[in-house]
Amino acid sequence: MSNKSMSDHDALGMLTPRSRRDRQSLTKLGAVVVAAILLVGIFAYLKQIDRQRRDRDWLSATATIEDARPKVVIQGFSQGSGAMLYQVEILARYVVDGTPRVRWITVAQTPTLRADAELKSMRWKGSTCIVRWKPSDPSKIIAEAS
Repeated sequence: MSNKSMSDHDALGMLTPRSRRDRQSLTKLGAVVVAAILLVGIFAYLKQIDRQRRDRDWLSATATIEDARPKVVIQGFSQGSGAMLYQVEILARYVVDGTPRVRWITVAQTPTLRADAELKSMRWKGSTCIVRWKPSDPSKIIAEAS
C-alpha cells in the first residue's frame, strides 16, 4: 500500500472551482440555500407571531381529554392510488366561568396518516390540553394537545 500525500496547495486547487461555469454553479447553489433558509426563518417567525397573538387575544381553559378519535379531513386520489389524511378529535371536559362543558373539538395540528392519528388518540386519552376560543366567536374552539 503506497502512502502518497498531497501538498496543501494542490489540495486547495482541487477544491476550488476551475472555470467560470463552476463558479456560477456554486453561486447559484449558494443563493438557493440562502433563500431556503430565509424562507424557513420567515415562516417560523410568522408562526411565532400568530401564536403570540392567539395567546394574547384568545380566551383559554385547561381541559381533560375524555375520549379521542381520528377524523378524515383530506381524501385525495390520484392515478391508481389515494391517500386519506386524518386529524384527531377529542372529547374535552373544561370549565368556563364556573360552567362545566363537554365538547368534541378538533386538535390544531397538521393532518397525518391513520396510524399516526390512532396512536395520538390512544396516547391523549386521559391527559390534559388547552382549549382556546376568540371572545368574539366562542363557537369556534381549537384544542392544543402535545
